[in-house]
Amino acid sequence: MNRVKLGLGILVALLLALSAAWVWGSSGKRDLQRALDAAELRNDLLAARGAVLSARVDLYIVNFGDASRDFEAARAALRRAEDRLKTLRRDEDLKRLAAALAQLDQAQQLGEARSDRQRTGRRRGEADRRGDRRCRATLTSTPR
Repeated sequence: MNRVKLGLGILVALLLALSAAWVWGSSGKRDLQRALDAAELRNDLLAARGAVLSARVDLYIVNFGDASRDFEAARAALRRAEDRLKTLRRDEDLKRLAAALAQLDQAQQLGEARSDRQRTGRRRGEADRRGDRRCRATLTSTPR
């Protein structure tokens, strides 16, 4: 009987020790997880900001292909941030992020329209140069 009581006492003490260790170990986990989630969200937002700034530079130097790729990279980073905000249940920030995504879409569409206009202008200029060459060739080859 004494052995049974001793065994039960050891078992209860072991369970109490394990429970206390689990509570002690998990006490700071929630705060650490929140800090980690906030850091990952900040990282995604900074990556999106960097991609948008790079796209602005590309638009300034009239490099529409790279600008479009940068806009896509920014969109991907903002989508990751959107998923993180949903898991964190930050609805107000989700609304602001949705507005930022809409502005990003609009900026990309404007960049693509500008690219199309530039391509059209370049083709028109090439056609004008070909026409000028033909006109000169015709004027120089006609007898006077």
